[in-house]
Parts: sequence; C-alpha cells; structure tokens
Amino acid sequence: MNRFRNIRFKRLQTLWLLLAWVAMSAQAGQSWSVLTSMSYNQGKYIYDDTVENLYLNLGVRYRQPNWSLTISLPVIGQQDNNDANSGVLIDSLASAMGFLHDQNIDMGLGDLYIFGQRKLWKSPRGKTQLSATFQLKYPLGFSSEMFSSQQIDYGAGISLRQSWGPNSLYGDIGYLVLGSPDWGEYSNPISYGIGMGRSFLRKMVVTSIYYREYTEILAGLIPPKQVSVGISAKLSYRTYISLNLTQGLSESSPDNGFTSGIVWKI
Repeated sequence: MNRFRNIRFKRLQTLWLLLAWVAMSAQAGQSWSVLTSMSYNQGKYIYDDTVENLYLNLGVRYRQPNWSLTISLPVIGQQDNNDANSGVLIDSLASAMGFLHDQNIDMGLGDLYIFGQRKLWKSPRGKTQLSATFQLKYPLGFSSEMFSSQQIDYGAGISLRQSWGPNSLYGDIGYLVLGSPDWGEYSNPISYGIGMGRSFLRKMVVTSIYYREYTEILAGLIPPKQVSVGISAKLSYRTYISLNLTQGLSESSPDNGFTSGIVWKI
C-alpha cells in the first residue's frame, strides 16, 4: 500500500511541475488555445458482439513559432453486449445499467496525454517542413484497468510536410515504448502514416485523407490499421471546427467511427 502511495505521489508531483512550467509560460504572453472533442467508434474487435466507445476530450495547446505542446484528458465510456465474464471490468453502476438494458456500460477517466512538436527545418519559401514529435501517456492513478494500462507510454518520431499551391502531402514515422499491463506483454511498435490535403476558400476550409499503421503490439493479433477522411473550417480568427471519419482495417482497430472538435484561441 505504501509503495502504491509513493508511486502515485511521484506521478502527481511530476504533473504539478509540468503545470507550473505551463503557468510560467502563460505569463510570458505566449499563444494559447483551448480544445475539446468528442469521438465515437464501434467494432467487434476479437469479440462476438459489437463494442462501442465514446471519448470526451478537454485540453489546452501552447504554441510558439517553432514548437507546440498539447495536453488533454479524456472521459471514456464503453458499452458492449458481450458476456460479463469476457474480461471486461464492470462496476456496480454499470452492472445495474446492464441489467436494465441487457448491456454492459462503463465510464471512467482516462490517462493524461501530452503531445509535442518541434520544427527542425523549413525551406526558404515554407513549402517543405521537417519536424520532430514526441508523445507521453501518463496514468494519474484514478482510472481502472479498463481505461488505463496503469503504465507510462512514450514515443518520438519525425514528420515531413510538402505543400504546393492549395495541396499538401505529409508523412510521419515514430517509435513507441509501451508499458505492459499485468495481464500481458506489449511489443514496442513502429508507427507510420501518410496523408494528403487540399485547402479551399483562401485556406478557410481544408479537406484531408490519412492512413496510419503500426507494427506488431500484441503477439497473435493483427496491429491497428485505419484510414480517415476529414474536413476542418475556420469560423473566425479564434474559432476552428473539424470533423473526421475513420474506417478500421484490422481486428484491433474499430470498424468505423468519427471525431468532431472545436478549438478556441485565447
């Protein structure tokens, strides 16, 4: 018990140090945005019946000319028609809902997610840009194992973007270090993606298509693969909205889903 408390204290201490740095940056008068999004997806995965997932994300983004940092925290809901003994954890409230609706429903707080990007090189005319990226998933100790591996995951990568007129082509590759849960062993995967976009109405509207794939994460399971199409629009100087539709291409990816989001510049 004392060991658990010490681990949790160290995690919260690290989080407070990060938030203190963010607060000091804010006083320096840098660029800030508040962002929120809702994601829904559904699929059978390795089960006999469909599993539905809902994510409500709230976050902030700090931006400078050469780098940016995004911090977000999701509330996650999951609903499925599989047997309660299938390995999906159910609390007392979800059990009551399952009895009433013949479904298993769980909700909980996910892990803190941090994503950063640093510009490494940009061509004189700005049409080509090379950037380094990093990401961190940090468990706060409040989530059940259904919504968290209770382990720290992190990764780094490189992204390249090429633009010509209203069109753009972009790709990325990264390496993830995944903390393995108690019930299994994860392999550290390489992820890679490629996409293209086109802007309209003086860059007020942007459409895109993007494909992402991972190498093996769990032995015997085809790793995630999915394709997405999206549209984003600038409503005003401070407000942006977006909508993305996704289609899974493997058993470890959702069959389909969507994400809608709003970003407000402060």
